[in-house]
Amino acid sequence: MTRNEPAHVVLVNRNGQLEKLAATLRRARAPISVHLVSALSALWPEDGSERDLEPDCVVVCHSTQTDGIAQLEAVRERLEVPVVVFSLINDIQPVQGAIEGGAADVICGYSGRKLVLINRFKDVLGLGEPDPLQTPEQRLESLLEHLPHQVFIKDDDHRIVDVSRVTAEEYGLEREQLRGLTDFELLHPPELAAHLFEEEKSIMEAGDPVINKVEHFVDHLGRDRWVSTSKAARYDEAGSVIGVLGTTRDVTEEKRQERMMHVLHEASRDLVSAETVAEVATVTADIAADIPDLPRVCIALGEGTILETVQGDQTVLTRYREAFERTVGSGNERFLTVDGEPSSVEDDAAVVLLPLGSHGVLGFESTSNTLDPFSVELARILAANVEVALDRAERTARLEAQNERLEQFASIVSHDLRNPMSTARGYLEAYRDSGDPEHADEIEHALDRMDSLTSDMLDLARYGRVVDDFETVTLESVVEAAWETVPTASATLSIVFDSETTVEADPDRLQEALENLFRNAIEHGLEESQADPNLETTDGGGLTVRLESIPGGFAVKDDGPGIPDSTKPDVFDLGFTDSTDGTGYGLYIVDQIVTAHGWSVQVADAENGGARFEITGLEMGE
Repeated sequence: MTRNEPAHVVLVNRNGQLEKLAATLRRARAPISVHLVSALSALWPEDGSERDLEPDCVVVCHSTQTDGIAQLEAVRERLEVPVVVFSLINDIQPVQGAIEGGAADVICGYSGRKLVLINRFKDVLGLGEPDPLQTPEQRLESLLEHLPHQVFIKDDDHRIVDVSRVTAEEYGLEREQLRGLTDFELLHPPELAAHLFEEEKSIMEAGDPVINKVEHFVDHLGRDRWVSTSKAARYDEAGSVIGVLGTTRDVTEEKRQERMMHVLHEASRDLVSAETVAEVATVTADIAADIPDLPRVCIALGEGTILETVQGDQTVLTRYREAFERTVGSGNERFLTVDGEPSSVEDDAAVVLLPLGSHGVLGFESTSNTLDPFSVELARILAANVEVALDRAERTARLEAQNERLEQFASIVSHDLRNPMSTARGYLEAYRDSGDPEHADEIEHALDRMDSLTSDMLDLARYGRVVDDFETVTLESVVEAAWETVPTASATLSIVFDSETTVEADPDRLQEALENLFRNAIEHGLEESQADPNLETTDGGGLTVRLESIPGGFAVKDDGPGIPDSTKPDVFDLGFTDSTDGTGYGLYIVDQIVTAHGWSVQVADAENGGARFEITGLEMGE
């Protein structure tokens, strides 16, 4: 090929895979003559005759159908011309194989930029310098002006030769104004500049680069900053060191996030050690106070959608109460604008509400009216840890209550059963000596007493547990079911409320509470000679138990002798009784069940002097 002749480029076009490349090269404004052959054999005739043309460059294709590396080796064995491998497989392995096999160039696919493609072939063919996309000076200027990192170039006297625009902006100067300055004019304290001076001196002397070194400093505004720096020696064409060059990337936000994650994980240990719901809420508020941009925190806990602020800013719950209730109801996080409108963290959200399972909601409000995505992620992690801590605290509380009941149960068993058991043994010995039937009656009475105690103690152990799921039930149906299970002798029940009145309750536990109230009324309301409720044929003296509605609940009253004022404060205490046959468990069980529902019970006097028990705080309907 001479300077006046075109360069002959032969494309081995098996299966038409290089036709698009051929069309591109033919449209090029370059002295290139394109020839397509279907097989390598066209390049060296088998009869030994001369080729129709002498190629200046051969292009082979590498694809799933064609082994371009093998074709490369075949061409290089027979021809001394540059070979270009055009790969239709975008993978590093064929690129490495082609380069190791001596390819003049490896092109993966069709880049779509004609100038780039033509320049690569002109370079392979030695047709002079490729048409420049940019001069070296232009490329350097583009890098320094647009790379979003700090770039610096220094001479061997540690003076700045040039910097990137980002570097200049860091110091509030123009690029030209920084030229000739050193770190001693730009960095404070002076010890930092001296440290960098020694470091760069060592780099120029030993030639060992510094890679991704994270450094801390305080900027001119007094802010803590962190940067990751890489730098190396700079050489001239003769290989002599003439300075250093490097890049610095601001990693302040990354370090801040790293530090916050560390703080959160460290603080979560306090959540693990929190034993009560109140302690969990206090620790949560302390942790949340350290999350940047989210200083207003509200921990709202409660039953269902009835939430109260237990820690934090009450005004957050007040302003966004409806959203809080929807969050705990749905179990999904919510983002709101400062006006309470639904939003997202990507838009203009200023409030994030995170559900805490069935316990409540952890809410944050930003004072800057926008949420930082990283802070939201921290809040999510915190919410997950808080939910686990609340679960654990509730389990602990239940276990403590169960242990307390077990201790009470053991105390009752050891104390209350001892007396009738001793009585039975005494009369048993007397009966053996005398055979008197009265002694057998006393033994039977003691055994009945023990049976009553055992039954009530089992009820105590069972009823003290937390109530199960609430249901909407008619109050009348529960009242009638309770009345039917209690030996009522000749007592009568009067229900004075709408038969359609409903209540939200655990129906089994409510029935058990009513059974104990009815039993208490009958056992204490009948005359002493008729106090055995199993004697249903006995004239009961006309005792009437009346159940009536009152604001927020209902009352159970009777027309018996009533409860003295002196004993009213003690009637719900475990073991309290004013009856020789009483166990002191029944009203205690009533109080436990009522409290577990979130209600309250009080004792008062009925109009006619009997006992009156008022249960309030119910959700009632018709």
